[in-house]
Amino acid sequence: MSIPTAYSRKPRLMHGFTLIELSVVMIIAGLLLGATVTGLTTYIQASKVKQATEELEIAKQALIGYVMRLGYLPCPDTDGFPPAAGVPDGIGNGSGTAAGCSADPVTLGYLPWVDLGITATDPWDTPYYYAVTDEFANLAVGATVTFNLTDIGTITINDSNAIPPPPINVVAQDIPAVIFSIGPNGNLTLAAASVHEDQNIDNAGANNGIFVERPYTAPDAAAPEFDDILTWISPNLLRLKMVEAGRLPE
Repeated sequence: MSIPTAYSRKPRLMHGFTLIELSVVMIIAGLLLGATVTGLTTYIQASKVKQATEELEIAKQALIGYVMRLGYLPCPDTDGFPPAAGVPDGIGNGSGTAAGCSADPVTLGYLPWVDLGITATDPWDTPYYYAVTDEFANLAVGATVTFNLTDIGTITINDSNAIPPPPINVVAQDIPAVIFSIGPNGNLTLAAASVHEDQNIDNAGANNGIFVERPYTAPDAAAPEFDDILTWISPNLLRLKMVEAGRLPE
């Protein structure tokens, strides 16, 4: 009687994956990868929005420090403004002069980052925008402060420009200065921006001094797209800081 050995046993057949099984695995892997990439993209975008918000707050504090030291707010950097008109240099045009920033009640341009000693661009590599009530930036000959306790700004922040629909709700008014980023979409021109974003980058004529601040709206939403990020200087806070610094009487 023969005794079977390991060499006499039939070899076990090895089966690979079928095409259907491989297809299922690839589909699942693709879905997992897509979800990961989407989640990572959303996280990065949210981080940039947070960074821009923090940098705008730093810019606001820098503007307050500037006016406490010099007695007036800086004019915007209007070199290269509007976009494609040249290259901004980060220095305000007309700051502290009797002529002021421009002939308009409110002047819009880029934040003068060199004058303020802060970062030049937002997380999407676009310069921060800045608008100032001219009365708070011009300085009469012999004067040490450009405004007094009773002066108010001429900037108004609304939650809409009435499209769609009216009525417009006022978010803030009598504002000396506003700072903002045009956000992730980087819409620099009136042709590219939505009707609400247009209001922030178009400061001519009837739009002078009117800005819009409202919650984010995606491009595919029913309401106009909006991803601008704004902050502004309260006139009451500015007066308080000037009194505390001894630049204005109590």
